[in-house]
Amino acid sequence: MSKNSINAELVGHNIDLVEQILLFLPAKSLVHCGLVSKTWHALASDHEFAALWQQRRLPSGLICHLASRNYTYIRLLDCQLESESRNKPFEFGNPEKILHSCNGLLLCEKRYLENREYDKYGYMVYNPTTKQSAFVPQFCQLDEVASVNIAYDPSKSSDCKVIGLRRPKFVSSYQIYMYSRLNTAYWRCWKPIKNFEVSNDSKLHDSVFWNNYIVWLWSDETLCFHVDQENLFVVPSPPTEKEIHSYYFGESRGHLHFILLDGCSSIRFDVHEMKRDCSKWFLKYSVDLCQVSRSVCKKKYNGLYYSLLSLIQGENERDLVLVLNLERQIISYRTDYNKVSYLNKESVNSVLLRYANGHKSAHHHIESIFGFQFGRGMMAGDSD
Repeated sequence: MSKNSINAELVGHNIDLVEQILLFLPAKSLVHCGLVSKTWHALASDHEFAALWQQRRLPSGLICHLASRNYTYIRLLDCQLESESRNKPFEFGNPEKILHSCNGLLLCEKRYLENREYDKYGYMVYNPTTKQSAFVPQFCQLDEVASVNIAYDPSKSSDCKVIGLRRPKFVSSYQIYMYSRLNTAYWRCWKPIKNFEVSNDSKLHDSVFWNNYIVWLWSDETLCFHVDQENLFVVPSPPTEKEIHSYYFGESRGHLHFILLDGCSSIRFDVHEMKRDCSKWFLKYSVDLCQVSRSVCKKKYNGLYYSLLSLIQGENERDLVLVLNLERQIISYRTDYNKVSYLNKESVNSVLLRYANGHKSAHHHIESIFGFQFGRGMMAGDSD
């Protein structure tokens, strides 16, 4: 037996070492390693290991809305710190509309035929890595839907919930609906002491799933709904001295970020983050795009137009990756290294990407090996 074979055998029987190696592998390679032996399969299938593996995953790409319900995939280079895949992780079809992405799952609006007319709609939860999918029925009329979000944290539970916010016609109160086929298999209306109300002038800007909360950003207040405890409370609103028009509001690796943009030509902006106890926002980073503009556009910043598509939290607190549609070029800017990378070398038609609030057009793709619980047992692709 050769020395290399002996070394390989020693490594293969050292479970702790094998675990550390497997944590660095992408999803497809991890699945293949699970076929090597029963021991490796048991390790790759273990929930605690899968949770550790999932925590290391950064977005490997953005699924961006173009026009006429078409989407394109933008592969991210700077975010894959552990490994870099040269190919698309999946062949992405065109759903009716992507509403939300959360920890590797997509929530899509899905219309279906009834009486030879597309007069019905529902939702589809889809894992593009494993091709798992599940259909979720509608919870109210489409014109009464204020927001719909996935609530899914595989490190805590395989249960996937969908949270809907409804505003019935001709009333000022809102209703929260929850769907989990693991528990009820139907929409359940949250029954607080009284329905919460907002002023008629208040506008719902955005909604995000963050640390087991659904956070609703309104023009005059910010509300948090704890998905498991089912309690609703007001939290401090992001720091701003004027009405919110152009902004960024998103979650990455357990961090909730807010950026107020003074139109699509502001070259300096502050990144604020909410404390984990929801007590206040704090200034995390100040960004200056002057140097980025000079290196990318070869000109001064005057007249610069860009859209902030995504903000991704890196390994440390100061390591942020900004994905920008800058002067019709998709780039990533890594603050910790002051590094710029071009991402649209594969003919991405960035001119169709929206400038104002561009993050609403871009959805994270994160590899996920979890089979989400959505009814009786694991879903295994029942909607295609």
